[in-house]
Amino acid sequence: GFPLYGETRARYFADGAAFFEDLIRRISAARSFVFLEYFIIAEGRIWDRIFAALRERAAAGVEIYVIFDDFGNLFRFSGGSLKAVQDAGIEAQTFNPVHRYISRLYFNYRDHRKIAVIDGQTAYTGGINLADEYANLVERFGHWKDSAVRLDGDGAWGLAEQFLRMWKMLGRAFLHEDAYYRPRASADTARAGSWAFRSRIAGVEKYIFRVPCFHFPRYGGRGVLPAIRGRAAEQSGQPH
Repeated sequence: GFPLYGETRARYFADGAAFFEDLIRRISAARSFVFLEYFIIAEGRIWDRIFAALRERAAAGVEIYVIFDDFGNLFRFSGGSLKAVQDAGIEAQTFNPVHRYISRLYFNYRDHRKIAVIDGQTAYTGGINLADEYANLVERFGHWKDSAVRLDGDGAWGLAEQFLRMWKMLGRAFLHEDAYYRPRASADTARAGSWAFRSRIAGVEKYIFRVPCFHFPRYGGRGVLPAIRGRAAEQSGQPH
């Protein structure tokens, strides 16, 4: 499962225009690294602004890594644009390239993530890709309504870690060890999710209905459930 994090602030963006302004401002202030992983990165006014900020930061020595889905960018991100990215000193990787020999099953393996991480302290996710229609600068399917959220603090590591794993899965390497890219979170953060789980169970007064789908936390209920039985709590287990 995914851990819970404290020391994190969140901001919601109700539309693409506000999101892009904030993202570009944060990229322009990056000091160490930027991760971008998107299903769509399309040529246009939004990408021109983002690329200008990335190129300036790369020239200043900031590490920049970009993953984009090949199918999501068919006819929308040319070879010339990719070469400009690479010539700027930006590390770019295509996810699951589309070619004539690809199997129909493998063709459907797509990367629909929308992740941006800046300096390990700020991360974005949501439903907004890097394309003009998401800011309603062009109209493709009527007025586009999508949203995003920004995390500032320890919680940014959850998204950074997902990017790190994907980059390595694609056979690429980083300049530094993983610890370089994470915020200064407390050592207890990794088990925060399990602690939250345990505290909710420990507070039970009457009964628990447990539907253990595929997973029951390793350090979640094993020591807590016997204690609840001792309080004559009632349990009902139902298999998947």
